[in-house]
Amino acid sequence: MAQQVYRESGIQWRKLAQEANRRRSRAIFEALQQELKNTPMGIIIQDTVLQNSDLIKTIPGRLDKLLASTMAKDSALAGMRAEQLTGQIMKEFDWLLEYQARRIARTETAKAQSALTKARAENLGIEWYIWRTVQDGLRVRESHRHMEGVLVSWSNPPNPESLQGDEKPNPPNPYHAGNVWNCRCYSEPLIDVDWVEWPHKVYVGGTIREMSREEFLPKNRR
Repeated sequence: MAQQVYRESGIQWRKLAQEANRRRSRAIFEALQQELKNTPMGIIIQDTVLQNSDLIKTIPGRLDKLLASTMAKDSALAGMRAEQLTGQIMKEFDWLLEYQARRIARTETAKAQSALTKARAENLGIEWYIWRTVQDGLRVRESHRHMEGVLVSWSNPPNPESLQGDEKPNPPNPYHAGNVWNCRCYSEPLIDVDWVEWPHKVYVGGTIREMSREEFLPKNRR
């Protein structure tokens, strides 16, 4: 009898916990949507979604590209994983191969999360972030391992491949952490300069330099 009561009690608590998590997730999603509607961040995010959609090469047609990018933004706000979005993309675009849908889901979700971080940071006047990799060995691009811990300005994205000496870097244009295909890097806003140890690596003037705290601060105030 005691065991039966214990089992049934556990089931009820798990159900309650799942429902609480569902409601909390929904409340967070709705709060984020309100934040995007009622602050300048909404315009920044929408502009980024438009820019991201133009970079999708697997899907022809601008409206379909925009739909995929918007789906990624909404899933990121709802706290969904890229794996969950993959299934949604395959339903919407049933002619895509699974690896293509997975690549779009991962890339667009990372871009949406990066855009949200960037918009919030700029809204708070935070100009710099720390480039972070997931640090899981050989799965990280060599050019991105080179960027681990580097301070980057939101107004001046680097091209990691070019910094590694590639004569024909792919992609050819500068980009922020998490903003290229299958990239799992992310941006960690630098809220306080003392969050990092000095001297520290900083991307400035088209190169990565070791800078002292004193050297960095004047540039950080510009």
